Amino acid sequence: MLLFIAFTSKLIAQPESSLNELLSICKKAKTESEDNARFIKQFWKAEEPRYADAIKLYNSARAEFDGWIEFYKLETTMAIDDKSYEIKEDRLKTKIDDALSAVNKFNTYYYNDGGNNSSVARNNGPIVPIINVSSCFDAALGTIKFIHGAKKEKQEQMKKELHEKLERYQLVVFNEIK
Repeated sequence: MLLFIAFTSKLIAQPESSLNELLSICKKAKTESEDNARFIKQFWKAEEPRYADAIKLYNSARAEFDGWIEFYKLETTMAIDDKSYEIKEDRLKTKIDDALSAVNKFNTYYYNDGGNNSSVARNNGPIVPIINVSSCFDAALGTIKFIHGAKKEKQEQMKKELHEKLERYQLVVFNEIK
């Protein structure tokens, strides 16, 4: 009996853990990217080619990140509306991979100082992608499967809360960064 209770509580905790992991990954991507963009706006010269390149990379990261969040929201909606709906795991993984690759590309460009070593020095050590794609995918898939399997009366509320939380982690437009 005790083993059953422990196993059941682990299953209940898993979806919340997946959601927390997913949201922490989104927050990390948003914070690091926007902080780096803020530094670029403040310290890089707008007339330098690297400034324009950084804006292009940031905009690409923003578009890809927004794209995966929108796809994820649509998948969540489809999973709720149709119990027999098969979650598009391959497409979800591709969207997450594209988004995180674009975010990592922008942040790596920033850490490499846009190829210009003469400006403000930063000693960040080796550059590592900020986010592991597989952990983000596992967290996203775990959350959507949990919502898909939940009782109908809880699904809409869970979806609404998830969508509201995800919208907070979308990257802001470069010009709006202060």
